[in-house]
Amino acid sequence: DSAQLSAFEWIEQTAASGAIGFDGWQVSTALYQQMQKRLPNIQFVPLDDDFLASFWENRPEPKAEEAWWPDLTVTGQTSKAKIADTVAGLKEEQADFALITSAESVNWLLNMRGRDLFHTPVKLCYALISQSGELVIIGADSSVEAGGYQTVSFDHFEALLNQLEIGENTRISCDPGTLPVALYHRLEQRKVDMCLRDEPIL
Repeated sequence: DSAQLSAFEWIEQTAASGAIGFDGWQVSTALYQQMQKRLPNIQFVPLDDDFLASFWENRPEPKAEEAWWPDLTVTGQTSKAKIADTVAGLKEEQADFALITSAESVNWLLNMRGRDLFHTPVKLCYALISQSGELVIIGADSSVEAGGYQTVSFDHFEALLNQLEIGENTRISCDPGTLPVALYHRLEQRKVDMCLRDEPIL
């Protein structure tokens, strides 16, 4: 019964070899590595573009509403203190930056909430934080700027890396469990030294 098969089992039974393309923004680096190890005869090809967009008719628009900030009685700690703790962890890891690709972690770090998902108070975004404590929000709308944070779109991610001179002499800490393969490959192409570890924030 195919309904009882895992994705790996289905691929093993369906394709003994060949190449399989997938959306590199929807698969984590950890899962990609697991796929390669489990199915070595398959070439998995992460695609950087949203290949469904060209033929998905009447696709709903992403739900994006303004961010909001609960008070300290709810958060228990200021975002400034949380960022300081994160910076201290970066220094211990001898990393120049942390790329946080868990939206829940970013929301917790900034004491920020949103309504981008139904029934889940989360603002969908990533964050890049430097060892000096400078922080850039990636992929969020301009409402996040009300909290005093710089924002860039995913379309300008490469420009951000260029601006920060991120390359082979840069060490970035990130969680392979949430880091999209598409971002992993962009950093890999720049020969960034990636410190892959579990997300320490949550």
